[in-house]
Amino acid sequence: MKAGYQPLPDILIRALRLLDLDALDLAVILNITLHWWEEDDLPYPRPAMIAKRIGVSTRTVERRLAGLSKKGLIRRLPSETRPDGLVIRRFDLSGLKSRLERLAEVNLAARKKKTRSSERMAHGVA
Repeated sequence: MKAGYQPLPDILIRALRLLDLDALDLAVILNITLHWWEEDDLPYPRPAMIAKRIGVSTRTVERRLAGLSKKGLIRRLPSETRPDGLVIRRFDLSGLKSRLERLAEVNLAARKKKTRSSERMAHGVA
């Protein structure tokens, strides 16, 4: 834990199929969110770094990023130059965040309905 950790919304894992994502997509997303410390300071890991971490080619990561973008989950912002001269391209994950929030609401409503139904059955009410 001292080396760092990131909270992971359960709904991201529960909804992989609904989002049409696989394990490699999840690895790419997690590598992006690994660099997202402040909500208004969007992350900007390089695809080559993500590729090296997960053991695939940079081109594979670029294809996955394009797929995530096509699904409306991420958006790659135009290049910008930071004050220190480093050129970066940030990732906007608002599409993913929005989809996860909606899926979480549906999931919570279904769980609540199931709990109410179970409670009625336990009390002998159909």
